[in-house]
Amino acid sequence: MELAALMRPLSDDRKLDHALMHLAENYFIQGKASDAIAVRREVAQRIGLRCVNYAAGNLANLSAALTFINELEEALQTAQTAFPLLLHEGALSTCADHVALLACKVERYVDAARLLGRSDGNFDASGFEREESELRAARMTLDSLRRALPSGELHRLLAEGAAMTDEAVVRAALGIDGRGADCAA
Repeated sequence: MELAALMRPLSDDRKLDHALMHLAENYFIQGKASDAIAVRREVAQRIGLRCVNYAAGNLANLSAALTFINELEEALQTAQTAFPLLLHEGALSTCADHVALLACKVERYVDAARLLGRSDGNFDASGFEREESELRAARMTLDSLRRALPSGELHRLLAEGAAMTDEAVVRAALGIDGRGADCAA
């Protein structure tokens, strides 16, 4: 009985964290990025040093909201912090569209195009559709890339990215040293 009493606060903390993350996603989908950021920061603070399997996703989504409102330096730092956690969880593809938009906004057009190509390939292979915030990020990225790159080059880069690994394209888009990353899927 004593063990169950000790486990209850952790379970309640997780439930509250998940409820807050759903609230933050709801805000973000509505375009209320500042509200989403405030809630995501609260969740990150609540998590602290606890080892939970949703810390990476919360950080990645915080970075997405920061990107949306053009807080690009903090967005990049936050995404770089989330990267090893997402890599460990095998969840790099979940943040691909938002990282592609971030790369595009910091004028890393080649990396953004490759990452968008990889994300498109992942969705095509999975049979799933993008969620609302991912769809918005992918559309914004593609619109920016069409303005920044000649059509032929854009199509070539999208195809190149589709053939790369999630790790390689996310590393490149975040400016993380890619030594040891596979270039082919």
